[in-house]
Amino acid sequence: MARQICVYVEDWQFEKLQKEGNKSEVARKAFDLYYKKEEKEMKIIETVELTKSGVKVSDQDNPMAVRYFNDNGNLPDGNFDESQIAGEWVHLEGKHTNLETYAYRSIDNSTLVPVDIFREKMIKEMEGESVIVDAEWIEENDPHLLDWITSSNYWGRGYDFTPERSEAIVELQFDEEGVRYYGDFESRETSDKYPSQNQGPWGEDEWEDWGDIEQLKKYYLLVKNNG
Repeated sequence: MARQICVYVEDWQFEKLQKEGNKSEVARKAFDLYYKKEEKEMKIIETVELTKSGVKVSDQDNPMAVRYFNDNGNLPDGNFDESQIAGEWVHLEGKHTNLETYAYRSIDNSTLVPVDIFREKMIKEMEGESVIVDAEWIEENDPHLLDWITSSNYWGRGYDFTPERSEAIVELQFDEEGVRYYGDFESRETSDKYPSQNQGPWGEDEWEDWGDIEQLKKYYLLVKNNG
């Protein structure tokens, strides 16, 4: 698969490049810049459960099934164990070589990472972080949390947790054990404090489970975008 990479330069840089006899170095730098950007994004294509031959478990009886561990007829590059392919993997766009276990396919510029490794990486980066969210974010991104809040005794006071009544905020506090919730009935515009500074957590000090990979990724992006 061919990809076109556009690089924008200043006038003086363009003139210098015009004089360069060897343009392969310029192309290499552009290529590196392109893929370094992709490494940071970690966009999930899908999560798949594979057999030992790299075929989806649900497609294992199909003779034409896609073999995920196939890089134009060869095994992908990476540090994976060929005998340990069976299991659940996260399929990512781009090249990601900074993980404990990975399999990179150059044929479509994508990477396979074991689910447990992927989860561990994101959780470690979020551990100890806290972010404030409003009703609109929760309604759009975390239906489980929305359901928990609206049915919880800790909410009370007759407040409707909807975008129209978004004066209330929730603090999400992240730890290796999961997510802890704190609530406040003042909007972020009228309070410069985190709810955890003046009250205990909802849920009797228990951590809610991280949820599936897709939900974990939403938390991850939330932390990164608020960092």
